[in-house]
Parts: sequence; C-alpha cells; structure tokens
Amino acid sequence: MKMPNSFISLVIAENTEASVAPIFILDPWFVNNGKVGKNRWKFLQQSLTDLDNSLNKLGSRYVTIHSNISFSIRLE
Repeated sequence: MKMPNSFISLVIAENTEASVAPIFILDPWFVNNGKVGKNRWKFLQQSLTDLDNSLNKLGSRYVTIHSNISFSIRLE
C-alpha cells in the first residue's frame, strides 16, 4: 500500500461524497519470476483474506487485479 496516496484518498473521500475503491494489483511477473518463498506467499494470501473479511463487515470488498503494474485505471 502506498500510504501517502492512500491517506490523501481517504481524507478526500471522508470530506466529500467521493468513493474509495480498495484495489490490490498482483503483477504476474512477480508470481512467475520473483524470488518469493512459500511462507511469504502464504502470508500475503492470509493478509488479503483478512482484509477482505474486514471490508466485508463494513459492507465492502477489495478488488484484485492480475496485471502489469504499469497500467492505469480511470474510474468515472
């Protein structure tokens, strides 16, 4: 999570009627080529599951996008 960007987004959403869309981007390159151990992947999976459960209690969910991190999203 990029805290400065996330914090600014939350402040804007809190003070306006804007919506916040929690998004996790999983770059397939890291899945296939990254030197990430089994325990780190398990921790990531458990963390995302916990996040989804917490958001679910608030009536929300997060979105996982499997894509190259260099793409951009435009929401209107």
